[in-house]
Amino acid sequence: MNLHQLKIFRAVARLRNFTRASEELHLSQPSVSVQLKQLEDHLEVGLVERAGRETVLTDAGRILEGYADRVFAILEEAREALEDLKGLRAGLLAVGASTTPGVYLVPGVMSVYRGRYPEVKLSLSISNTAEIERRIIRNELDIGFIGEELEHPEIIARRIMEDEIFLVAPWGSDLGAGGKTISPKELEGRSFIMREKGSATRRCVEEAFGRAGFGINIMMELETPEAAKQAVVEGLGLSFMSGLAVRGELGEDRLRALRVRGVRITRPLNLIYRKGKRFSRAVEAFLALVEELQINHSAGGHFL
Repeated sequence: MNLHQLKIFRAVARLRNFTRASEELHLSQPSVSVQLKQLEDHLEVGLVERAGRETVLTDAGRILEGYADRVFAILEEAREALEDLKGLRAGLLAVGASTTPGVYLVPGVMSVYRGRYPEVKLSLSISNTAEIERRIIRNELDIGFIGEELEHPEIIARRIMEDEIFLVAPWGSDLGAGGKTISPKELEGRSFIMREKGSATRRCVEEAFGRAGFGINIMMELETPEAAKQAVVEGLGLSFMSGLAVRGELGEDRLRALRVRGVRITRPLNLIYRKGKRFSRAVEAFLALVEELQINHSAGGHFL
């Protein structure tokens, strides 16, 4: 058994697909298949099997996956320990985030960090909350930012701020002509543009309106807040968006942010990391910066 084969097995086990594993590893699919077969021959046990179009783990494969995760977690900790010897003159910081914090919050924090520690290599992965959670547990990411509550025995979550979700209308809309708060009745017959199912923003909106006892007419689903914003600007409908996401458009008089009377929608923005993780000096410096910006935000300023 060698680490190269173990890395290939781990990718196949996580993605449950040879093609996606080969793309992630930048290897040909035949090479992935050959290396995995050699590992099975060496161990004298089958690790994966086909179930229709899906690749599934055997009992032996599930056992090896757990050990593989631990092996690579230890190797990552060793890398971080060695980087500590170099101080902040070098190092790597891998950050993950769900869409809203990943697009509208984390890049600003990373910009400040880069200004202070220009020799630390930074990476930012943006994905859904479930994927960020999985990568944190596997020690593929140092820290993550997500826009919802999370309870997991292997993850520590720390709230950094509250994010309010607003009703967003085109600048010239007749809604809210008398102020920034409208009644639920004014939404009757209106068309809404919403994020895709599974989005934390959409989940918060649907739960809030469900508690209030009325629904909204969703006529379009889009996968990114930028696409939803542009659709609202073009007059295709109304939407609900994070205050972080629309700051620029509000300042440019392209969108209007409104509140619905009796329905205030907020959600936490949490910083997460693996329980028991050993932080490198690069990660400790990033966490200290987040705390510094958080204190400034609590004192009445913007987070950035």
